[in-house]
Amino acid sequence: MKCYNHPQVDANGTCQQCGKGLCGDCISRFDSPSCESCLLEHNSSVAKQLYFGLAMTLFIFLGATYVFYTSVGNNEDLGMALFGGALMAGTYWGWKFLSDHLPSLTMGTTNVWIFYLLVKFFLAYFIGLLVGPYQIFKMFRELRKIRKVKGQIARGEA
Repeated sequence: MKCYNHPQVDANGTCQQCGKGLCGDCISRFDSPSCESCLLEHNSSVAKQLYFGLAMTLFIFLGATYVFYTSVGNNEDLGMALFGGALMAGTYWGWKFLSDHLPSLTMGTTNVWIFYLLVKFFLAYFIGLLVGPYQIFKMFRELRKIRKVKGQIARGEA
């Protein structure tokens, strides 16, 4: 089998996604042996998930800011409303953290479910205060890396 990118060179391995042959240089280009098209497809799906997380964070921030701003009554304390919205924005990340690390409730009465969801929400809020900023920073860093690799592939540098 010959390398997909270099037809004159024998393949030393294959792309993990599609099975195309890759030479030694192509295998070592990326963290996992992947051809350019499979890597771009994978990075695109990862970027969509990251953008969804950012959109959820923004949605919660704007919604909470609106609720805090309209509930004050005098509508003059926009700074406090923005601060409250920022504190609530991490709740999504706290919820994800709890969902990944705690067993889910599978059975129970309606009262048990309501209690479970309320406790999970309050825990998500406090955990989100710590985890949220880190996750947002991590997402922006990962999106920057994805754009960099895409640009390198487009220029033929990768």
